[in-house]
Amino acid sequence: MKSSQPTHILIVEDEHSHAILMRRAFEEMPDQFQVVITSTLTEAREEIARKLPDLVLVDLCLPDGRGLELLEGADDKLLFPAVVMTSYGNEVTAVESLKPG
Repeated sequence: MKSSQPTHILIVEDEHSHAILMRRAFEEMPDQFQVVITSTLTEAREEIARKLPDLVLVDLCLPDGRGLELLEGADDKLLFPAVVMTSYGNEVTAVESLKPG
């Protein structure tokens, strides 16, 4: 049975226009998705502490660190699925992004 709660998606992106573009992908189904946008790791951590997201879309390079830091759980368990995005990636970055699971 499908939950009546919308899927909670956290977008962590410091480029405002990119964040708005990602949010648009979910706007046609507002009853199915709740989208929250943050622009720093600090804001993202605060949002995660308030409510654990069902999915995180995170930019690799943020003003206060690397998006991969959100994937580092205290007990090495990823608490939510994540998609890491970057314009500056390479094979090393891809492998680094996959390691947390």
